[in-house]
Amino acid sequence: MADQVGTRTRIARSRWLGTVATVTLTFVLGMIGLSSCLLKPPRPDDPLQPVLPPAVGLPNAYACNCACAGTGGKQFTPQFTVCYPDKLNPVLGGTAPDPASLQAVLQQDCSARVEVNVDQLSKACVASAIDCLCNAVSGSSTFAFECNDPCQENVLATDCSNFNPFATPPVKTATNVFSKPPVCLAASSDPPTPVPDPLVAGVFGHRTRCEVTGTVTLTSGSDTQTQHASGWCCSPAARARGRAVTWACRTGSTT
Repeated sequence: MADQVGTRTRIARSRWLGTVATVTLTFVLGMIGLSSCLLKPPRPDDPLQPVLPPAVGLPNAYACNCACAGTGGKQFTPQFTVCYPDKLNPVLGGTAPDPASLQAVLQQDCSARVEVNVDQLSKACVASAIDCLCNAVSGSSTFAFECNDPCQENVLATDCSNFNPFATPPVKTATNVFSKPPVCLAASSDPPTPVPDPLVAGVFGHRTRCEVTGTVTLTSGSDTQTQHASGWCCSPAARARGRAVTWACRTGSTT
């Protein structure tokens, strides 16, 4: 009798231990599977994975705004997003400026490298009486992918053949005058692989004006809008995703 009770006890204990072992093994395997899901890197082709924005690097561009005046009180105010010079860009072998002195460093660059080139380019190819004053905009440092590419120098030609804003179409490929460091700008359009714009692309390149009365039509691709207008008609000559945006003045014309 005692042997039968002992046998039953051993069987019950064996079944209990087997159940505990099964539950424990299931739990461990479950945790391993869960951790592998959590730690597994997303597949590039998984449509459910979020699309992350591209990485943004250190600031490599800033806003440098100029005020230029010519004969007869005529003024124009080119505003540039200027790529840092190579010496301030670690990607191009330079040293990033100390944040404490950043504004002073950028002001020096804007009033020397940029201002001198804008002033002398304008004097040489637009009007000899033009004078420009340029200042860096405080807190304007930003990142532009194309500004991590070297600025390809294109010295102003003596006949202004690479900076002729009056040609049709305008020619604007110069980056600097002779003996001055080149200046490149953040791209004014967004091609798949943007490259820096030459300095003169931002001079006399954004607006033309004509005095009108009547209606003004804005055309962008196949989209057209017409408004009544009086006074000045402006042509932004802006580029939006590669398409030209043109103002047409029906009482005259400007592009």
